Amino acid sequence: MHAATFDTHRFVKRLKETGMPENQAEEVIDIVSEVREEAKQELATKGDLKSNSDLLEARLETKIEAGNHTIIKYMLTCFLPVIGLLITILLKH
Repeated sequence: MHAATFDTHRFVKRLKETGMPENQAEEVIDIVSEVREEAKQELATKGDLKSNSDLLEARLETKIEAGNHTIIKYMLTCFLPVIGLLITILLKH
């Protein structure tokens, strides 16, 4: 994907048509161009988004897996005594 082009000559011409002196119009456009270039440096690329997405997905999968292990551990901790109690009760009858 290409960034939108900025036709500096066209904008200088438009500013001059409104009565702005050419040297001021050119300076304004130079400043606008610099600001655009600085802003472009801050934009995320598709590659940036993809790598961050992959990293977040891996972190999420790790947390889900850890959560699953925690759930299983607590289920066993809670249910094994109950199952043992039921077996004991059933064996006594």
